[in-house]
Amino acid sequence: MKKNLFLFLLWSLPIASFAQSITYSGQIASILYNNCTSCHHQGALAPFSLESYSDAFIERTAIAANTQAHIMPPWPPNDKYSTFIHQRSLTDSQINMIQTWVNNGAPEGDPKQEPAVPYFSNAPVLGTPNLVTTIPTYTVTTTSDDYRCFAFSSGLTADKFITGIEPLPGNHKIVHHILIYMDTTGACQQLDDADPKPGYASFGGIGSDNAKLLGAWVPGAGPLQLPKGMGIKVYKNGTYVLQIHYAPLSNGQSDNTSINFIYSKDNTTNLREVTLSPILNHDYDMVNGPLVIPANTKKWFQEKFVIPGDFSLLNVAPHMHLIGQIMRVYAVKPNKDTVHIISIDNWDFHWQGQYMFPHPMHFTQGTTLYADAYYDNTDDNPHNPSSPPKMVTVGESTLNEMMLCFFGFLPYKAGDENLDLNALTEVSGVDPGSMDNGLTMNLFPNPAAGYSNLMFDLSVAQNIAIDIYNMNGQLVKPIMQQRMNEGYHELLIDLTGLAAGEYYCHVQTEQGITNKKIVIAK
Repeated sequence: MKKNLFLFLLWSLPIASFAQSITYSGQIASILYNNCTSCHHQGALAPFSLESYSDAFIERTAIAANTQAHIMPPWPPNDKYSTFIHQRSLTDSQINMIQTWVNNGAPEGDPKQEPAVPYFSNAPVLGTPNLVTTIPTYTVTTTSDDYRCFAFSSGLTADKFITGIEPLPGNHKIVHHILIYMDTTGACQQLDDADPKPGYASFGGIGSDNAKLLGAWVPGAGPLQLPKGMGIKVYKNGTYVLQIHYAPLSNGQSDNTSINFIYSKDNTTNLREVTLSPILNHDYDMVNGPLVIPANTKKWFQEKFVIPGDFSLLNVAPHMHLIGQIMRVYAVKPNKDTVHIISIDNWDFHWQGQYMFPHPMHFTQGTTLYADAYYDNTDDNPHNPSSPPKMVTVGESTLNEMMLCFFGFLPYKAGDENLDLNALTEVSGVDPGSMDNGLTMNLFPNPAAGYSNLMFDLSVAQNIAIDIYNMNGQLVKPIMQQRMNEGYHELLIDLTGLAAGEYYCHVQTEQGITNKKIVIAK
C-alpha cells in the first residue's frame, strides 16, 4: 500500500509542478494580449478590460468559463476545418492552460516576465488616403442591436481601383462590425436623404440588390490591403455605403466612424482586378431549392457552382440570417480531391466576417464549389425571430433568409498560391520584404534574444518612427521617434519584455512604411 502511494505521489509531482509553473506573467498574459485585449481594453467594445494582472484576476472565472465553452474569443469559423489570417481562436493547449491557471488560484508570477501590454491607436497605418469618408455624428437611441447605413458620394469622375481599405471606428465601445459597399443605383443615397437622422435604418441588407461588397471590419481585424498589382474596381458617380452594427446597450452613445480608401495610381490593364461576388447564390445555384423553410422544420440545402476558368480565391464571406445554423463550403477538383474552404458550425448573424486565406487558393477550370447549409425554423432555435415559427422564404428582410457565399477572386497567375496574404494585410498592409519607402534595412541577430541591431540607410534627413507590432497587427512596443540625418544608421533595438514568437519591426519614414519580420527566441 505504501509503495502504491509513493508511486502515485511520484507520478503526481510533474503535474503539480506544471500547474504551479503556469502564471499570468509567464504564460496567460501572452495568450490574452494576443487574442483578447484587442476587444478587451479601455474604450473598446468588450464590457471589461484585460490589460493587467488585476483585470484578469477579477474576471478569471468568466475567462475560464467562456474560453472553455469556445464562446470567447469570438471566432465563427471552425479552425480544424480550415485556417485564415487574423484567427482569434485559442488552441486546446491554451484553453487547458487557462483552466489550470484559474484552478490553481490564478497566480501572478514574476511581473518582470510579463510581456508588454498592447497599445491600441485609432491612427491610420496605411499611409495617406485618397478619400476619407466620415459619418455624421450618430447617437444610438435604442438598447437593442442597431444597424445603421450611411451613404457617401464617391466623388469619382472616372472608374478607379481600390488597393486598401482602412476602417477607423469612432467609438470602439459600441461599433460591433462594419460592412463597406458601393451602390451604383442611387437607391441607398435616396434612403439616406429620406431619413431625418444621420444615415438610415437597415437590419439585413442595405436596400439595394445591386450593391457591391468591398470589405468588412470586426474588432481585432487589421486594415485590408491587396497584394501589389491587384485592386477592386469602383465606379464613377458611385455611392459608398457603410453598414455599421452598433452593439446592444449602446443607447445614448455617439459615433463618427471613418473609412480611409487607398486608390491605385495604375488604372491601366496592367492592374489585376479582384472581384467580390456571391458565387454561391440562392438565386442561381440551389441543388434542392427553392430556399423555403416551413414552420417547425429543420432542413439542409445545397448549392454548387462549376468554376469556368483558372482562378485564385483570396477570401470568403458566408451569409445567412437568423434561422441559419451551419454553413460549410468546400471545393471538389476535377481529380475528385476535396478542399475545405470554410465551416461555420454555430452561425451567429451578429458575428459575420470576411475571411482571408493565408495564401490564395488556386482552382482550375472544372472545379466545383459547394455550400451546404442547415436551417432550424423551430422553437429549438433561440435566434428564431418568430414564436410560434412562421414559414421563411428568401428576401432582404432579416425575417427572410439567404444562402450566399461571397468570394474575392481573380484570374490565376503563376505563383499566386505562394503569396503570403498574412504579411500583406498585417500592420501596414505592405509586404514585410517590400521597400515601398525606399528604405533598405536589416536586423541582426534574427532570431534575437533580448536585443537586435537595426541597420538602415536614409537617402535624406527626415523624421522616422520605429515600433514593434505583433502578428495581429497591434503595436506592442514603441521603440523611438525622432529626426535623423541622411546616411547609414545602426540602432540597438530593445526587445526585452516580449514573449517568444514572431513580430514585425515597423519603420515609418516620410516616404512610407517598411516592415521586416523578426523572431524572438525562447
